Amino acid sequence: MRNPVFPLWASSLFLTFCFAFSFFVRPTSNFLSIFTGDQRYDMIGAIGNPELKKLILFDLEKEHQELHDHSRHPAHLSVKVGLNKELETLPSVYTDTPDLSKSCSPHFSTIDLSANFPGGNAIFEKVSRDTVYFKPDLRDTEGHWFYWYFKASAQQEGTWYFKSLEPNTLTNRGAAFSRDGGRSWEWIPGEDHLGDDLFRVHFSQADESIRLSMGMPYTEEDFNVFVSNYLSREELRLETLTHTVKGRAVEKIRISNFSKTPKVKLLFTARAHACEMMSNYVMEGIIRALMGPSKNMKKLLDEAEIMMIPFVDKDGVEEGDQGKNRKPRDH
Repeated sequence: MRNPVFPLWASSLFLTFCFAFSFFVRPTSNFLSIFTGDQRYDMIGAIGNPELKKLILFDLEKEHQELHDHSRHPAHLSVKVGLNKELETLPSVYTDTPDLSKSCSPHFSTIDLSANFPGGNAIFEKVSRDTVYFKPDLRDTEGHWFYWYFKASAQQEGTWYFKSLEPNTLTNRGAAFSRDGGRSWEWIPGEDHLGDDLFRVHFSQADESIRLSMGMPYTEEDFNVFVSNYLSREELRLETLTHTVKGRAVEKIRISNFSKTPKVKLLFTARAHACEMMSNYVMEGIIRALMGPSKNMKKLLDEAEIMMIPFVDKDGVEEGDQGKNRKPRDH
């Protein structure tokens, strides 16, 4: 009969060896962290147990906090991090920010992050190796809200991971991305949506700039491109309703057969809450239908005048505000 003590002793020796090996490879990390870069996340994506996946992601998060744990950067500041790349001088108010180039892993390229453009919104908390940690900029919104929108430019071809530090900031399809400066949008592939608050993006070439958001942003520039297709039509008139406190024009569209007196007038508005961009796509669809060849639409315009205000909170839209639950009052 075989001695039952031997396999127990062998098992103990093997476990001791594994622990020592993992400690030697990475003294401050757990055994799972001997996987590096994409390999670790590919491994996580293959795990079916959500609780185990959550535990591993938590361990990786703790490991990432060892690098690039720096002061919060506001959305108007472009953040560049990486090895062997001199950083731009920060404003004097940020002189206590450490030199990130000295603490970046040599295995990853630099990335340029910015929300300094119309509709942009993000706070970049830290960049750790191949992962960007961010969250929505709430500004004057009371409580939690979900809107964020920024652009990322990677110095080299490769994959970067993006981790939201706030809950409920991704849709059930993950994040949206645009490779043409926000003119067209797609949802990230399902395999790149790694969790409720984690996704990855593949940069196909050096210095490629990709815009990322929780939805498909829509600003005045998008409206101008769309409405330009119809400005020569006599049934559509583009006017100015008013000007905002900050001097921006608030557009007003009227659509009708203006040779006749309308029996009814209809009003459609969008963006009373600045971040609710999908209402503008609905409004585009209504305009396309009204201006289309349908005889029923022509009959409707003989009887009605339709007015549309695409941006009720124009300043909020252009400045990338949440717009919901504003203090001291909601719109």
